[in-house]
Amino acid sequence: MNFRKKRILDDGMCPQLSELRSAKNYLRVEYPGRPFRARTLGYKRAKHLIIVRAKIRRGGALVPRPRAGRNPKNLGRVRSRGISKEKIMAQRVARRYPSMNVMNYYPLTKDGKYAYYQVILYNPAKIGREKIPVRPSSWAYR
Repeated sequence: MNFRKKRILDDGMCPQLSELRSAKNYLRVEYPGRPFRARTLGYKRAKHLIIVRAKIRRGGALVPRPRAGRNPKNLGRVRSRGISKEKIMAQRVARRYPSMNVMNYYPLTKDGKYAYYQVILYNPAKIGREKIPVRPSSWAYR
């Protein structure tokens, strides 16, 4: 991670970490936390675009070890999700806002327990089909 990115993620968000920790898991916000990153991903101030701040638990998918009874074959094995946590978070936000589609997302910051992201959503009913931005392959899917 280069110095500029590290400074944005760590130093810029530290005063707001207590606010982020106590907030809801999915919260619609008025302004992007990293405006330059949001604009590069297609955000602009418009009625059909919204930003949702999301938090997701950090850590692996280790299944807890059974404490009683027999010893099963898969004792404390790590289960692979087959999908990244960022995409799981984007899908949860899409489920929370059913009339919106996920355009993209970017990281805000992280602490010991949670990782915080901002998700850009657009409403396809409010804009014509020709105005919906062409999605690069790196963008999230619905």
